[in-house]
Amino acid sequence: MPTFEEARAWLKAHQDVVMGGPTYVVFDIGEQRVRAVHRAALDEDWLIVASAICPSELMEPEWALQYNRYNEAIGALAVEQGSLQLRALVPLVRLAWATLERIIQYIAVESARLRACARPQRVFDPDMFESYVD
Repeated sequence: MPTFEEARAWLKAHQDVVMGGPTYVVFDIGEQRVRAVHRAALDEDWLIVASAICPSELMEPEWALQYNRYNEAIGALAVEQGSLQLRALVPLVRLAWATLERIIQYIAVESARLRACARPQRVFDPDMFESYVD
């Protein structure tokens, strides 16, 4: 089982790392920024691989929930600090580096694709001008 320190060292050796700390590494895949964060749960070590898509208010909640239903095996949409992100939870137990590479690539490419097709919610109500009608 790789430790987070080993995963961090692998990420630094194989990715364009732009910053990091004791529990996270941030790197770029093309123009898409990706973050890998260490978490411990259920007496195991996990890696959250996440990438921002757009401000959360630009995505319709119902669409995001439907997306999660079809994409749950690989990752899910989540909101963190006002940002809609695609995230994958990766157990470090029995992790193969090739699998981590595939997950990272998927998160980066799919986040960029979702950013390109993010559609804003209706930002104004057509009835708001009703009081100006003669």
